[in-house]
Amino acid sequence: MSQEFIISLFALIFSIISILWTIISNTRQRKESAIATGFSLVTSAESLLGEIPSALKFHGIDQSELDEIGIEPKEFAYLLVSFSGAGIFYRMYSPKNSTPFPKRSYRYEMLKSPHTRAAWPILKRIINPYHGSYAKKIQATIEMIESIEKSKKNNDKGNDI
Repeated sequence: MSQEFIISLFALIFSIISILWTIISNTRQRKESAIATGFSLVTSAESLLGEIPSALKFHGIDQSELDEIGIEPKEFAYLLVSFSGAGIFYRMYSPKNSTPFPKRSYRYEMLKSPHTRAAWPILKRIINPYHGSYAKKIQATIEMIESIEKSKKNNDKGNDI
């Protein structure tokens, strides 16, 4: 075999690999773009729940559930859009990560709020179907925070003796 033939063969193989890589990358990019666009539309609709509290019924939520935990519909809509928007990021860039958020991170600090944690069971009913691992990440963070708080309370009780 001549050197020209070998170089041509490698060039052909490299070209085929490049074409396949381009097709795969393009398909992945279109999928991610479609997901982001879809979730953008969903979060826009979710933000309207604060302005149209009666629309909560379309998610199987009664406003009395929010009243019970002391959350206004606008606050609920804020939390929902905040968590749904972040869910887009985690779905694309960390889809299988369900470990708790790091301490002092934005989500960790948000989940430290008892009000946020009280809203989570209701938020989860909307978020969980399309953010499986992300919803698990939130739940794991809440469990970690509550464990730390429980441990601190037990330590404080021990110091009272």
